[in-house]
Amino acid sequence: LDVTVKIPAKTKKLDWEVELALIIGKTARNVAEKDALTYVMGYTVSNDLSCRDLGTRTQLPENSNFRSDWVAHKCFDGSCPMGPWITLARDIGDAHNLKLGLDVNGVKKQDSNSKELIFNINEQIADISGRLTLHPGDIILTGTPAGVGAGKGEFLKAGDKVRAWIERIGDQIGRAHV
Repeated sequence: LDVTVKIPAKTKKLDWEVELALIIGKTARNVAEKDALTYVMGYTVSNDLSCRDLGTRTQLPENSNFRSDWVAHKCFDGSCPMGPWITLARDIGDAHNLKLGLDVNGVKKQDSNSKELIFNINEQIADISGRLTLHPGDIILTGTPAGVGAGKGEFLKAGDKVRAWIERIGDQIGRAHV
């Protein structure tokens, strides 16, 4: 999959986040952890791009509960490319042991394994389905490993080539442009 993402005009800090995305296959409500994987239809690669400099409402006091703005830095055209395709859960094997990573211009930035997730897939499905009903086609992004740009003050710029990949799923190639 080859995607092009326009860098939003208001950001100077566009960051990358490779994530394993899971696609729900049947209605799920109050799912037990032990049964959670039976609700997964498949998996794909996501790059949950973030405008790190748009996540704070600077006009509000530092102690305000409303100072953080998760919507502003995650919601822009092309903000979460997914693909190259959906790999069926039955073809993945152990989803808790998949190598995943991300390179920018051929330089490795993220290199991890799904076994390193803070909350494993079963825990995430159980927790979310205890709060709301999940429906076929709903997508859960499972979290990103270490190596995002914010940690080093590195961000995407026009012309950068990003490759996000997950073992047994495939590669997503993206380009940033103005």
